Amino acid sequence: MSSQVNIKDRSNKYLFFYSGQLVSLVGSSTVQFIIIWWITITTQSALNLMIASLLGVASSLLTGLVAGVIADRYDRKIIIIISDTLQALATFVLMYLFYIGIANLTHIFGLLFFRGLIGGFQRPAVQAIIPSMVPREKLSRINSLSYLSNSVINLSTPVLAAILLGIFGMENMFALLAIDGITFLLGTIPLILVKIPKTHMKKKSSTEKSKFRTEFMDGIRIIKEGPGLISLLLSFAVTNFFLTASLSFLPLVVSSDHGLGADEYVLAYGLSALQGGGILISTILMKKKLTKNLVKNLTLGICAAMIGIIVSGAGVFMGNLYLFWAGLTVVGFSIPIAGISSSVIWQSNIPAEYQGRVFTVRGTIAQMMSPLSLLIVGFILEIIPNGLSYLLLIGGSLGLIAYLYAYFFTKIRLIDGVIENRVKTETHKPKLNIAVKSTS
Repeated sequence: MSSQVNIKDRSNKYLFFYSGQLVSLVGSSTVQFIIIWWITITTQSALNLMIASLLGVASSLLTGLVAGVIADRYDRKIIIIISDTLQALATFVLMYLFYIGIANLTHIFGLLFFRGLIGGFQRPAVQAIIPSMVPREKLSRINSLSYLSNSVINLSTPVLAAILLGIFGMENMFALLAIDGITFLLGTIPLILVKIPKTHMKKKSSTEKSKFRTEFMDGIRIIKEGPGLISLLLSFAVTNFFLTASLSFLPLVVSSDHGLGADEYVLAYGLSALQGGGILISTILMKKKLTKNLVKNLTLGICAAMIGIIVSGAGVFMGNLYLFWAGLTVVGFSIPIAGISSSVIWQSNIPAEYQGRVFTVRGTIAQMMSPLSLLIVGFILEIIPNGLSYLLLIGGSLGLIAYLYAYFFTKIRLIDGVIENRVKTETHKPKLNIAVKSTS
């Protein structure tokens, strides 16, 4: 069964909807940066920063068992509206607490946890909408646009936050937080106006009505039944583990001075190379149709990213700044290629009525890797202080070996053939109306 059988092309309407989500994301990301900076200046505590970083991830994991099922069972448009509204209300409450002068670290932690919790419901709903509005041949362009816009936001929102902090000052946090409310209102306009298709699950009798756990397990079953999908999921999780381990400790690698300069400019250029490479390659891929050889493109992206990390590691080991920067630039180019190819693979293989659950399974496993990687590698670096010199070399090498093993010894390579056969089959089928109807 395919999620892309005779899908009506609603790409323009999806782009209008997505523009609203981007406006809202600009506000949320700016406020997130301001809050993290407030914690940094107010507490001067690395522990508090780690707690703040983990709270959002932990709360999202708590919703993992039910968020995808809810996204498939109920109206996705309503889910997004409720999620956006609750997150905005939480920010308004914190604004009021700052206004009356009683806001503290506990309130901040509560907001971060709540936003992560609600975001865990919103993300599967937003992702599940894409294949119901965008035909297969345009999926790669839409996903490229997503990578491009996220890279631009990641680069621009810290600058916007810094400008706002310069204008209002840290003492006017209530005014700084207002940006989230403004962008929420603006982002809601396209959400309300666009008609989003509603995919109906098969109705069951009262004795057959499934529980949330059963429906969540249906998502896992769909992944297991797709040739190569479970191998793809696990290999991506493992490589994400090593990618996180390698890139999350870049500030420590730079600050410990391995002959790279040990200042903020070295780190800033390195991080800019990561985001800048993503912006450039996403712009190029927007003009391409990635409908064939997806696994080969995925493999190229992952292997190139790991090789880039190894090159950066060699730069650290040898004290060569330009080699360090060059490796990070390669990583920046490579990650979007892998990510976009992976997204198209999942969107092309998973039926529309299961998209929410499958996205939740993928997201939950991916999110689990980040804190696990940080904890394990952080513990190792505490025991072996000199390990920073070898972190990128070892992380990149192990990630490359892990993926190549999966590629050559599992069913990942079968995925391209499955997609091509499905396209041929659907091309010769008579047009049918799938169980999708628009709701305002």
